[in-house]
Amino acid sequence: MDYRGEPILGDDHFLRRIPRVLDPEQRILLEGLVHVADSLAAAYYHLYETALKCGRDGGTLCARDRAMMFNCAWSIVDDLYAAGKLITHLLPGAAAKPGDFLDIASNPAGLRNKMDHLAGNVGNLANARNMQRPLFGAISFFYVAERDIVVEGRQDRVRRARAYSISAGSVSGRGRLMLPTPQGGDIDTPLDLLRFSAFDRDVDFQPAILKFRDVINDLGAVMERSFAANSDLYKSAAIPDDLFGAIVGIDLDYAYDPVPDAAPNAGGEP
Repeated sequence: MDYRGEPILGDDHFLRRIPRVLDPEQRILLEGLVHVADSLAAAYYHLYETALKCGRDGGTLCARDRAMMFNCAWSIVDDLYAAGKLITHLLPGAAAKPGDFLDIASNPAGLRNKMDHLAGNVGNLANARNMQRPLFGAISFFYVAERDIVVEGRQDRVRRARAYSISAGSVSGRGRLMLPTPQGGDIDTPLDLLRFSAFDRDVDFQPAILKFRDVINDLGAVMERSFAANSDLYKSAAIPDDLFGAIVGIDLDYAYDPVPDAAPNAGGEP
């Protein structure tokens, strides 16, 4: 289950070339899912790479990289929330088992809701005595250095791993150190168990994104088979080539005409 931010949908995926005959409402929902898929993959890629850099540098982060990590983490939360909403509207049981993903998406939805109401809840948070998670979240992960991977036969074994927790914001009372735990299972190298915690919720990013990938690819396969079954409709349908890929560049030439000297004013001054 080693996922590092690879594209969720290929460049030639059916959902990137939806025939124009599709119902406009469904089309908007599907375009939203494609945008979410691209955004999720991009955010997770940058989060993974920055966490990997942190591990390789012995746990050091500059302010820009720290901001990048939390920006990506909250972006993933927003994307998972949006994916849950879009799937709820789009799939009344049409794709294979979206329910598992919707269960996972409930935690990002809860985080999104709490962040949306943060300003109105500042007083309660300031007086809280048991706010154990950092206010703006904690990102945790396992990092395995190359020297701590032992090759035994045809299998790599991890000799040692370092758990990291990166926090943003205040805690009150007895704060909890948010660290990942492999629970006796295997871990992917060099980085695994990338998790985000905030308020009273935890989100394991990798399994959530992979569940979403399963749902959206199942959906694309179902729709493509449906269109292919009606071959005449499919062949005659206009397939746009500008969706999600339109880039427009315009050259602007500047002409600088000489500026005439200012006429003197009534007082004789220029």
